[in-house]
Amino acid sequence: GLSLTRGDSKLAGDAAIAFAGDRPTITADLRAETLDLNDFIGSGGGETEPESGRLFSGQALPVTALQAFDAYVTLSAVQARFDDKTMMSDLSVILKLEKGRLDLLDLEAGFSGGALSGRITFDAAQGIPPLSLDLRATDFDYGHFLQGRDITDGVDGKLNAEAKLSAVGKSMR
Repeated sequence: GLSLTRGDSKLAGDAAIAFAGDRPTITADLRAETLDLNDFIGSGGGETEPESGRLFSGQALPVTALQAFDAYVTLSAVQARFDDKTMMSDLSVILKLEKGRLDLLDLEAGFSGGALSGRITFDAAQGIPPLSLDLRATDFDYGHFLQGRDITDGVDGKLNAEAKLSAVGKSMR
């Protein structure tokens, strides 16, 4: 079995690496009580790019690593933290990386009193990587969400929504 601790995150499960074929292939089944994504990808902190005053950097995304290996990973977490104010519960997702195309499949999580589900695809094999999101929110408590971010406490209600979004670019901007 595998055990990994980094910051507040403690992952456990099984993992293997196969070196047959064009690229190494990682397979894993991972579980966590708490998964803090900032332990692995860093905290964006909402800082602006100093020279432009923009929230997102124009610097190219480092996508070449996604073409160096393939992966099939199932991940579940009782709690997943994205920042100090954004938490999800009962997260489960399948991460599939093949020839630079990253798919987050069967994404399910509790979020702001409701449920979030969907799929995210990022294709780093393309010259200019496309990103697509197909997400559904059910019983999303937007009043609770806004209060938790100190935006307002004067809004109350729940939302059911479906979003299909796509973007193409070499940077977050």
